[in-house]
Amino acid sequence: MTDQQNEADRIAKLNAAGVIPMTAEEILAGTQAGIPRPSFLKDHEDDGTVDVVDPHAR
Repeated sequence: MTDQQNEADRIAKLNAAGVIPMTAEEILAGTQAGIPRPSFLKDHEDDGTVDVVDPHAR
């Protein structure tokens, strides 16, 4: 991997962990690219839509 790819991978992991605040567009783009949603978002069991954003889960 190149340094740029390593940096992008590191940022994606931090975003998924909920460490770096993300916009709704970044979350959607990441989800469409196969990157897990940030840990503070609670997924609905049926369809994957977001029910609750829990800011205290960080």
